[in-house]
Amino acid sequence: MSLKVQGSPTTLPPITPQTEVQDTGLTTSQLQPTLKGKGDTQQNQFQVGQKELPAQTLATAKFAQSSNTQTSSGMNVLNLQIAEGQQPLEIAAQSPVNTAEKASQVTAPHVQTAVPTEKVTDPAALEKQRNAETIKKFYTAMQNGDKKTIMSLYHPDATFSDPAFPNIKGKKLDSMWELITTSKPEIQFRDVKANDDGTVTGRWEADYELIKGNPIHNKIDSKFEFDKDGKIIKHTDSFDFAKWADQAIPGLAGKLAGTRVGQWVMQKLILPFAL
Repeated sequence: MSLKVQGSPTTLPPITPQTEVQDTGLTTSQLQPTLKGKGDTQQNQFQVGQKELPAQTLATAKFAQSSNTQTSSGMNVLNLQIAEGQQPLEIAAQSPVNTAEKASQVTAPHVQTAVPTEKVTDPAALEKQRNAETIKKFYTAMQNGDKKTIMSLYHPDATFSDPAFPNIKGKKLDSMWELITTSKPEIQFRDVKANDDGTVTGRWEADYELIKGNPIHNKIDSKFEFDKDGKIIKHTDSFDFAKWADQAIPGLAGKLAGTRVGQWVMQKLILPFAL
């Protein structure tokens, strides 16, 4: 079907394409595309003044411009869309991200720094520390049955005394430790203390046998004195001799050995020949 329009054609004056957006006060000519970096989406963004709008906004503006019809008073871009049967678009300006503010909100992980150990500089304190370490090393060597290390911590003229072996030195001291270490005692030590008078005290317990079948559990208190170079110059052990003799020597002989007379006999006539 065809239609004819009778009469002379009517010429309409040209209409200036000037679509007004009443919400922003900007025309479509002020919409400019801007390119975003790789981190953004593939969709182009467009700028209205200082604001950036989605690509759909440009499509709407182009539609208004190509229609050659100026929007009526009170009709904004959203109304124009609805009038032309399009789905309404929400024009939301994208606020720029303040990267400096975001960075300031990032909390750095808590890192616990090591507290520096106070360095000991006082000569007397250094000497006490050195002597205490010597005795810990001494007891550890006893635990390991390491006679060589034990003897290395003594001064060559060092003396040793306990209720069984009073005042021995030199080769006899070496022989005593040979006797003890070969018996493979189980040693536990504690309470190592460096004293203000330069000595070091400690306690140790030993489980061993001198005669097979006669286990000995001995509790010993020790006192150590040192020369100027930190070598042990005097070593004194104390323990319950009667209890030790009763364990070390079976039967009635052990009980007799634990008496005062028996102790003298042991010290002078019997034990020296064991070394």
